[in-house]
Amino acid sequence: ESLLSEPAEQAPAADFEAPDVDTVEQVAAEVSKLFNDGSAATALLRETAIQESNMGQTPGTYKMVDDKKFGRGSFGVGQVDERNFEDTMSRLRGDKGQPKNLVKYVQRFKDAIGIDLTEVEYEDLADPRLGLIFTRLHYLKNPDPVPPTVQGRSKYWKKNYNTRAGAG
Repeated sequence: ESLLSEPAEQAPAADFEAPDVDTVEQVAAEVSKLFNDGSAATALLRETAIQESNMGQTPGTYKMVDDKKFGRGSFGVGQVDERNFEDTMSRLRGDKGQPKNLVKYVQRFKDAIGIDLTEVEYEDLADPRLGLIFTRLHYLKNPDPVPPTVQGRSKYWKKNYNTRAGAG
């Protein structure tokens, strides 16, 4: 919670039990495969899940918090905030004025797993697969290649996923 924001209003915890680490590991590998990721992007997705939620094990990972300034945020394995989610949805739909680079994933995911990404609700990110799909989509907003080293990916994560104010 930021010192500059109003105290967060606690919403009821999502009705979702944390998956075990092995499940999250498996889901991260499956999601990366759906995106045709190379080894660096696969590692980045896994490392993000570790950093953001300890592979879904950190208390509060599945608790929806509503902050007056920032909205609902930091939810699911990838700790995706609602503003980021809404921006990703706008890009998936190809809304006017938005970059079109994510639109191609809508049909790919319909064909591969039968999910229309444009119909996903923020609360659905409690599912580790959807949470990690939206984590990966966030990274795909940036055209820079994923670095091959852990140190490089750490800097990439901080620059492109975490905020300047965030811990990390």
